[in-house]
Amino acid sequence: MDRAPLPADQKQLAVKLLENGSWLSSNPDPLDGAERFDEVAGLVLDQLNSAAVKDQPRAAARLSRQFKRLATHGLAPQMKRAKADRLDKPERKNRYERLVTNNEELNRRLQQILEASPNASRKEIRRQLGNLPPPHTRANSPH
Repeated sequence: MDRAPLPADQKQLAVKLLENGSWLSSNPDPLDGAERFDEVAGLVLDQLNSAAVKDQPRAAARLSRQFKRLATHGLAPQMKRAKADRLDKPERKNRYERLVTNNEELNRRLQQILEASPNASRKEIRRQLGNLPPPHTRANSPH
């Protein structure tokens, strides 16, 4: 990674993805996994915002696809498993609640990016995102 000719923000994301891939393969706790996916989703949204502001539709499309994959195949399943798994301890319930709040913030940021994006980027972002998983609910809500 040190020799890869990537901008700093892309290098940060690539390093985080490599670290998380190794970590996730050996750590079965869904709450820990959800926290990792949440962090990466935030980094991707930062890059998506940058691409949208610069009106780079191709980069916006690529980053939107990455965000959707993270949300659909990473964060949503981990959150679902975490909600069903051992939230009886206050510390775990608090961590889950923080993740729900963070997920709501990710969704707000995504909407702000869409609203502020030039037309070409906005069109690509919407096209790539399609239907995202529904937002996660609080731990005391019915499943």
